[in-house]
Amino acid sequence: MGLFQIIKCYSCSTFQVHPAKKAKDWKCKLCGEKQSLKRIYFESSAAKDCRLQVQQLNLKRNRTPSPQPASEIPIPPVIINSDDSKWKKFKANQEEFQDIVDDDLFSNLEKLNSENKVSHMYQLA
Repeated sequence: MGLFQIIKCYSCSTFQVHPAKKAKDWKCKLCGEKQSLKRIYFESSAAKDCRLQVQQLNLKRNRTPSPQPASEIPIPPVIINSDDSKWKKFKANQEEFQDIVDDDLFSNLEKLNSENKVSHMYQLA
């Protein structure tokens, strides 16, 4: 009889029994993914031995908790203290700065307007 090998699919992570071949490529029986042979977990001339090992390996794989995908990990709510908010501090500083700029700008504009009126008076006369 031939030689049988236990291999693992990289896509669905299931262990499977395949007959040994010279070719290093194989196709998963469950998900149909084509892949190359990376590791042989067990070899035997009796397919029955391999099937028993595959059953045990797949049971162990199903019993171990797998990490949750990122989409299923619960995200804790973010609590922002409104008194110490960086945005509020920024806005307050910006408003304070804007008041100072507006006051200076307004006084400078008044000064320029009064100088322009005076210079126009000299030009008209």
